[in-house]
Amino acid sequence: MVKISPNIKLPLNICKGSVNERQELAKSLNRKFFYGISLKFRTCNLDRFEFEEKLAEITKNKISFFITNSTDSQSDAALALGFNKINKNETDHFILCLPLKNGTDTIFSGDANIFMHETFHLFFEIANPKHIKRFAKIFQNKDFNLCEDFYDEFLYSKKFNDSKLKNEILPNFLQKLPDDLKIDFLQNSRYRLKEELLAHEEGFKYHKRMKNEHPNFPIDMNKINTTEEYHFPEKLEILDSALKEVLINTRNNLKKIFMLKS
Repeated sequence: MVKISPNIKLPLNICKGSVNERQELAKSLNRKFFYGISLKFRTCNLDRFEFEEKLAEITKNKISFFITNSTDSQSDAALALGFNKINKNETDHFILCLPLKNGTDTIFSGDANIFMHETFHLFFEIANPKHIKRFAKIFQNKDFNLCEDFYDEFLYSKKFNDSKLKNEILPNFLQKLPDDLKIDFLQNSRYRLKEELLAHEEGFKYHKRMKNEHPNFPIDMNKINTTEEYHFPEKLEILDSALKEVLINTRNNLKKIFMLKS
């Protein structure tokens, strides 16, 4: 069983409420962070430690995280869970992977779409500890890499063929997984794509606001990926349908087992 440290989630009295209320909480924290960080951009570059200081302030120094340079990895940016070095079953910090300009400890205002996308992920996760737990559970499964490879190639990508994904690619992949992991994978993928849709919207919104607030900074509005390119709504429909089918089959199998034993 994966243990979720208090260092990576908000207290229940803060992140209580419906899915929509927790979503609005994440947006509210991201908005508060942006207007605090925007003031610190006296030039088009900001010292990473000022960025970290403001992020810690918004989370009231309750959340454990550290920033790494995404130029050392294969992706533009990412938010990852970190596990305790001694207790491998406890996730106790976040790793915020952001582009640092020219290998220095500075963050570029023209990357607002990237860093505001990732800070939304951070705020969304700390407001939704059940989501963290579900992902951590898959992370510890021996088939994690298989699930992540599929997610990256066919779900969180611009590659999309509606009929082929629904009728061939996804069913063939699910056949490789045990029933319990099928359910966890589909539920987790649904939550992640919904979160990505929101994060892309947040990134675009604050990139535009950064441009408006600092008109003299070299901020390119053409660099932003639109959510339409990823076909998130269509993929979510396919995942919903597949999850419904897996749940029905699982219940039917359990009924058969129960009848054989009775």
